[in-house]
Amino acid sequence: MDFLAGRQGANGCRGTRRPSKVAARVWLALALVAGWGAWQAATADSASYTEYQVKAAFLFNLVKFTEWPDTGLEDEDAPITIGIVGEDPFGEIIDETVRDERVDGHPIRVHRARRPSELVSCHVVFVPASERGRVDEILDVFEGRSVLTVGETEGFAERGGIVNFKVVRRKVRMEVNLAEARHNRLKLSSRLLKLCDVICGEEAEKDEGGVSE
Repeated sequence: MDFLAGRQGANGCRGTRRPSKVAARVWLALALVAGWGAWQAATADSASYTEYQVKAAFLFNLVKFTEWPDTGLEDEDAPITIGIVGEDPFGEIIDETVRDERVDGHPIRVHRARRPSELVSCHVVFVPASERGRVDEILDVFEGRSVLTVGETEGFAERGGIVNFKVVRRKVRMEVNLAEARHNRLKLSSRLLKLCDVICGEEAEKDEGGVSE
C-alpha cells in the first residue's frame, strides 16, 4: 500500500525496517521541493513502513517551520531534540531521516523515553498511538512549555496537542491547534499552516500571533 501526503481545507474552532540513507534523502527531497504536496512511497512492502517514513519526514519539516524562543538555542551548536514518548513506532527510520541534518546551524537529535517528564527539555515531542490512553497525562507535562507536541490519535489537537497526524484515504494529513502553539510561545510558519487544518486558534492566525513567515 502506498501512503500519500496532502491537506484538507482549514476550519476554525478553539520496530520498523531500516531504510537506506539514499531512500531517506529522497523522501526529504520530495517533502521540501514539493512543499509537502502528494508523495508516493519508493517501496510499498507494508503500510506501516511507508506511513512512518512520511511521518518522520513531516517531523523533520516541522522543525524547519517552527520558531522557538531563544532559550536553549543561543549556541549555534546546541541540538534541536525530537523526543518520542513510550513505544517508538519509527525504529531507525527517524534516526536516518535526521542524521547529519542541521536547521539554522543546529544539529537534530532523537531522544526516547517512557516517562514524559524525561523529555521536558526536548523541542518536539511525538506521542504515538500506543500512548492514546494517557494523552491527557502526557500533555499536562508539557503545558505552557516551549515544546511542539505532535500526535497521531483522534482528538489529539482538540485535547491540547499542537499538531496531529491523521491518515485519510491513504493520505497523511495534519491538524494544528494554533492557539496552543501560541500558548507555548511557538511560532509556526504561514507556509506550514496552508497545508493544515487549523483546529483551534484561527483568530490568532489573523492577528499574526503564533505565526511567522
